[in-house]
Amino acid sequence: MLMNGVAKQYEGKGNFGWAFRAAVGRSGGIITVWDSDVSSCSSWWHMEGAVVVNGFWGEERTECSLVNIYAPCPLSERVELWDRICYVVNQNESACICICGDFNSIRRMEERVGTRAESGRRDVAVLDNFIREAGPIDLPIHGRSYT
Repeated sequence: MLMNGVAKQYEGKGNFGWAFRAAVGRSGGIITVWDSDVSSCSSWWHMEGAVVVNGFWGEERTECSLVNIYAPCPLSERVELWDRICYVVNQNESACICICGDFNSIRRMEERVGTRAESGRRDVAVLDNFIREAGPIDLPIHGRSYT
């Protein structure tokens, strides 16, 4: 029902498509929305912690995959998510893959306040390992602190 309400917000504002993973327990859901005049979806699916949309982008119709993440809080569950996403990246034959969303992780200890040093170091090491294996580029964000 909520997804229908979200989709209705876009009615009359263009030609949009969307894919979602419903909320589970107290965890929020994930929605990915695209402008169908610019891109098209050939398939989509979800897994715990992510929605994957495959399709074509722009006038050149470049094949792309978008992985929209809402990572769980427990480190062990994030490790499982990173492993699944690495598998998706390694199996994907698309010309481009965009991995985005709420990683719920840090790259540097100073990014998170109030975390025990040991758990913070493990979080950094796990995310760094994912980045080495999956190969995403960590875009620098300026102006505010993001986690």
